[in-house]
Amino acid sequence: MALQNNTKYALVDIPRFGRGMIATAKIALGELIVSEPPLFKFPSNSSGMGGKSITEYLTKIVQALSKDDQHAYFGLANSYSSLGPIQGIMKTNAMPLGTRAAFGGIFVVCSRFNHSCRNNAEYSWSSKHGEERVYAVKEIKEGEQICVSYLGDQMRMSATDNRKTYLSESFGFDCVCQLYGASNKVRKASDRRRSKIGAMDRIVGDVIEDLDYSPQILGLCREILELLEAESEMGMTLVRHLGDAVEICSMNNDMARASSFASLSAKQRALAQGEDGHDSEKDQLDTRDSGNESMAGTGALLLLLLLLLVLKTK
Repeated sequence: MALQNNTKYALVDIPRFGRGMIATAKIALGELIVSEPPLFKFPSNSSGMGGKSITEYLTKIVQALSKDDQHAYFGLANSYSSLGPIQGIMKTNAMPLGTRAAFGGIFVVCSRFNHSCRNNAEYSWSSKHGEERVYAVKEIKEGEQICVSYLGDQMRMSATDNRKTYLSESFGFDCVCQLYGASNKVRKASDRRRSKIGAMDRIVGDVIEDLDYSPQILGLCREILELLEAESEMGMTLVRHLGDAVEICSMNNDMARASSFASLSAKQRALAQGEDGHDSEKDQLDTRDSGNESMAGTGALLLLLLLLLVLKTK
């Protein structure tokens, strides 16, 4: 499977990033950028490999590929050269086929998107179509790099240095995204906001887990959402926090407001994952602790303003 030609993106050399995807035309908020089936799949756990070592299992799969597909596979990045080409490329580029998936996959196109701590696109696994998809979670200008996030919710809200260390240890590269190129003042302000989001999120999570509602909790939700806007953190991160607001309002028997949050959540999810991008019916409901998931632009800001009005109105 060769890297396909597309009028919306191109694989190019990008200073400091190496190879990556840039937009060759304006991409709208919520637009589908890529839809790709896996080159091949493999069990997420070695117990599903029939007693073979990871290298043995992968070697058999790769040898069975066509020459073109083998060429495409060996053309992918390898941040773990000490493991050898087959296993190193797999570890560098493997992606889960959905939340808590039993299988992972290798994608020739989707693997080419670099990381940013302020991403403008997101991955979404479509179990219905058996495809990994990339959606724009912000409006992307022509010539702008298209970046996703490799971080789960908890790590996204950690300090700059912690994220940098995690990315280096887990993915074998030093992050050079816009946050690391910003001034110390900007980075420190971002770290403070993210730390505050994480602390308040833990409080909200405890309330939901313990079913211990208090009126102040909705105020925390509002502050989290305002901080998320300041950090340009939207997409599935916003969906999860909207899900928290639905649960909290339901705990307080405030079903009108819960319905408003649920409607906003559905709209944001459709922008970040498409109309059929959910892994399963359960995943539509279970957004907290998704682990490996991650909108600005006119449409998202209007939704956020509506959200804040709903929160502030009795």
